[in-house]
Amino acid sequence: MTARRQKSKPKSRSRAVTSSLQLTDAELAHVRDLFNVRLPTVSAGYPSVSQSLAAVEHREKLEIELWDKVAKLCTDRGLALEQSAPDHVVVLSAPPELAVMACETRQAEDDDASPFDEE
Repeated sequence: MTARRQKSKPKSRSRAVTSSLQLTDAELAHVRDLFNVRLPTVSAGYPSVSQSLAAVEHREKLEIELWDKVAKLCTDRGLALEQSAPDHVVVLSAPPELAVMACETRQAEDDDASPFDEE
């Protein structure tokens, strides 16, 4: 008796579940502003917090599509976009709090060596 291989069924494409979210103009402006909070990372072209999160989570396309929806709604409602919208950036507003912590030390034979010595 031989075992039969089952044919794999093609994955069915299910529609994404969507939700309706009712926003006031002030709430929509807040969401718009959240998308525009920039990080002071010159080498990355001053990405937004939203763009940075999307990159870390591999959701760049989703972030772009979501921003397009927010921007369209802002346009439909007459809220400022682009040059007319306020800009925000993440900055240090106070000196960072620093602490001293022990580094991992080497095995017993290297007890006298500095943890910063090269191996």
